[in-house]
Amino acid sequence: FADRIVREAGTNPEDQIEQGLLMALGHQPDVTRVREGVAFLQNQSERLRSEGVKEGELHSEALTDFC
Repeated sequence: FADRIVREAGTNPEDQIEQGLLMALGHQPDVTRVREGVAFLQNQSERLRSEGVKEGELHSEALTDFC
C-alpha cells in the first residue's frame, strides 16, 4: 500500500497522506486528518531514527507504519 501511495502521490509527505487517506476512505480527507498524518510521519521517523533505522529508510518505514 505504501509503495502504491508513493507511485501515485510522489515524494511530498502531505500529498502521500492525502492520497493514502483517499484510497483507504474513498473520499477526500479533511485538512485536519492530513495534518495529523503528516505529524505521525514526522514523529514516527524520529522514533525510528532513535531505534537505528538508516536515514534513507526513515520516511519509507514511517509511511509503511502509517498504512
